[in-house]
Amino acid sequence: MSINNIHIGSIIRKKLAENKMSAVQLAEIIKCHNSTLNDVYKRRSINTEQLWQIATALKYNFFTEIYGKHLDVVLQKEHDIGTITMIATADKVIFEQQKSGIAKRIEYAKVSEE
Repeated sequence: MSINNIHIGSIIRKKLAENKMSAVQLAEIIKCHNSTLNDVYKRRSINTEQLWQIATALKYNFFTEIYGKHLDVVLQKEHDIGTITMIATADKVIFEQQKSGIAKRIEYAKVSEE
């Protein structure tokens, strides 16, 4: 899949429907307004923090779907909830959050290729 053919908003909307979750439910989980999600559905791209929140809420690995088995990357971001590290490999994506010496880890297995 070419990066030019990716429309993350459409992928998010599809996964939301597959999870039988409403936009209102997702908005409540990620603490945003429903109109913000409607805007996300129209986007070809999204910032990683927002995608991380949606991925966590939907328990879905968007990163592997987008980049497939060629992804092997580590991203780090500092913000008010601590340091978030994303480690993506061919078979999984791991999110680690560190704040005040406390670590939280979420791991997603690779999605099946259809």
